[in-house]
Amino acid sequence: MTRTKLEQQYNDFWLQYSNVLPENVRVYPLRSNPFKVTQREQGNEFEVVLAIDFKSPRYRSSSSKKEIAVRIKAEKRCVFDGENSKITKSNVLVNFFEIDNLDMKLTLLESLHYDYESDTTSLLNHPIFHCQSCKDTINGDFFERKFEILNDRKYIHQQLRIPTANMDMISVLLSIAADLFTKDEFKKVLDVYDKKQWHEKLPHVSHHEGFFPGKCFRSRAWYIVNKT
Repeated sequence: MTRTKLEQQYNDFWLQYSNVLPENVRVYPLRSNPFKVTQREQGNEFEVVLAIDFKSPRYRSSSSKKEIAVRIKAEKRCVFDGENSKITKSNVLVNFFEIDNLDMKLTLLESLHYDYESDTTSLLNHPIFHCQSCKDTINGDFFERKFEILNDRKYIHQQLRIPTANMDMISVLLSIAADLFTKDEFKKVLDVYDKKQWHEKLPHVSHHEGFFPGKCFRSRAWYIVNKT
């Protein structure tokens, strides 16, 4: 596997994903590949970084008509043995904001990070895939505009690790689509994942030695089979 080939795989995935985005959902950057791949010193090890913003009018609150913003910042490291790969590290930070376009403010609603810890054999109570609530925010311009980010979260129980599916950047993008898109729109995203088997084709963790036997499924396994 070469860096160019791996980056092309992520680029192909993104082109298919972005082509089925609903008209009322905006993403930045839209057409350029938000995945960046670098080759590490070991030669067969690569780092993949994702940075992307979503903006959607869909907001599950009867008391608010404001848009919701989702910011994702993720990185993972993967090692290749020929064409076979395994993830050695995965971190995904997701921010959910309410957008105030008039006063140019983003109010933090929720901040989550999804981790994969590959070296936890000595930690019996540490799930290898887990989600934690946090107070971290992803700073920087939003859709090339300067917004003030408001974060008044005073207390977070950061030791609460919730076991999850294999929630790497590909899994998180699927779950974001499930939450922001309508059912019909989400079906199109499932088609993208299923027809090319992206949840299996791109680097992932198929199993983890030393832990309970079985496959480390990505989030796709938690949604119904799309038969239409």
